[in-house]
Amino acid sequence: MSKKNYRVFSILCLLLVVSLLISPLLGQIKLSEINWLDTWQALNEGTFSTTELAIILKLRLPRIMAAAITGSGLALAGLVMQACIQNPLADPYILGVSSGATAGATFAIVILPTLIMSHLSVMIAFSAFLGGILTTCLILRLSHRFKNQLIILILIGVVINSVCQALTSLFIYKAPNSEYVKSATYWTMGSLVGIGNQGLGLMAGTLLILTIYFFKQSHVLDLLLLGNEQAESLGIESQIYQRKLMLASAVLTSVLVSQTGVIGFIGLIVPHLARKLVGNKHQLVIITSLLLGSILLIWADCLARIVVKNSELPIGVVTSLIGAPLFFMIILDKYKNQGGVSC
Repeated sequence: MSKKNYRVFSILCLLLVVSLLISPLLGQIKLSEINWLDTWQALNEGTFSTTELAIILKLRLPRIMAAAITGSGLALAGLVMQACIQNPLADPYILGVSSGATAGATFAIVILPTLIMSHLSVMIAFSAFLGGILTTCLILRLSHRFKNQLIILILIGVVINSVCQALTSLFIYKAPNSEYVKSATYWTMGSLVGIGNQGLGLMAGTLLILTIYFFKQSHVLDLLLLGNEQAESLGIESQIYQRKLMLASAVLTSVLVSQTGVIGFIGLIVPHLARKLVGNKHQLVIITSLLLGSILLIWADCLARIVVKNSELPIGVVTSLIGAPLFFMIILDKYKNQGGVSC
């Protein structure tokens, strides 16, 4: 590892630690009107009031952990999809995976309560997961019929994305009352509120297993970036690996979306930022994407909690507001480096 990359990892690790320490203290409810150092001292000494302790341990820490896990997972899924498809615009949302999960969750929120009242939260998570996986299988199946042409794969993803969005709108339109509409609409905007220990465990376990898997396949991802023909000339069966890696990315995305709803732009912009920092070697890019994704979503969640007085913005709205201009700047920078734009 070069000195530059070592410095990058050190800075990102430090930023992540600082983010994890500071973010629990930020929110609509102020903690004892004392400074951060005194707050942490009170927490360590057990001198916090029961209410303050409950706010930190039961409300803020779980959602901060959810933000860290989700940010890492979405960034990793986007990175792998971009390498598999060899397209910098690929991510779980554009390829329809997130939209499929959203359609499944909306169906559960709007339709299933009239049929199944018990274990509704489990059914919502399962429907979202199933929707994401079925969407991915459909994309891979259709692309196989077109001999896995990468541009066709992206176009199929865009079409399925549109169909899933239409189904989501239809389910919301058919909602029996305004409460169902509100719940479904809020879910489609993303939220880290109310994710329990089981949900966190599922997300963390899935992320850990697939991070190890992707890390072991990092040499394959490096070769896929060169193109299918070159990868196959070097002994890699590109189509088989593409399907395996895409399906694994879809599993990761579906698990995360089933718990948090749709959170856009993380899987799109973080891989670009990571490559800009450490280059294209995937062993380094994977670690960088995990750290950057966590940091970005933790602070996006902090903004969602504090930017509007006595209210809270959906996390998906905040990531879109941050991600859109960031992505625009990345694209401009790439064109300028290639001599495509003169300023």
